[in-house]
Amino acid sequence: MGWFADRWRWSFAIRLLHWLSAVVLAVQVALAFGPMKGPGMAAMLWLPSHISIGVIVLLLTALRLVLRIFGPAPTRRAPPLAKAAASIGQWSLYAVLVAIVATGWFAYRPMPLMAPARLFGGLPIPLAPTLTGLTARDFIALHSVLFWVFAVLVAIHIMSALMHAIVFRDGVMSGILFKRPRETHVVADP
Repeated sequence: MGWFADRWRWSFAIRLLHWLSAVVLAVQVALAFGPMKGPGMAAMLWLPSHISIGVIVLLLTALRLVLRIFGPAPTRRAPPLAKAAASIGQWSLYAVLVAIVATGWFAYRPMPLMAPARLFGGLPIPLAPTLTGLTARDFIALHSVLFWVFAVLVAIHIMSALMHAIVFRDGVMSGILFKRPRETHVVADP
């Protein structure tokens, strides 16, 4: 047990990163739809915080990807189509998160006569290379569209988790929680 996955539960590290990511993403969304939506220079004042949280999201996602690629997943008996759908859903969440951070980075262009934003209050933000034919405005639009794609994927993820917890009662949800699941609900491959 401990840091590594067992047959019926994600590793402690994956569970910790999952819930930490959820909290950080909730803060990021609250910031983006709260003070950054304010009038005038409000968005520019909050931009360094938004970018810094984006870097945290990227780091958490990278750690999760490494653990997912090199660590075992819980063993579950499920139809191949259900396993494929779960896998596609998880990897889509990771891919869209990385794409959101990347488009945010490509969208960042300091305004003339304005001090550049700094990561975590001190580190300079490296500018992304300019891509011919695409402007910062294009990347902002793509960043926004990807957020809504991510929001739909998260809604599906949450609904699926609730279906497993309430309807199927198969122990899948308890595999990502920190409490010890009841083993009678876990159905594992022999």
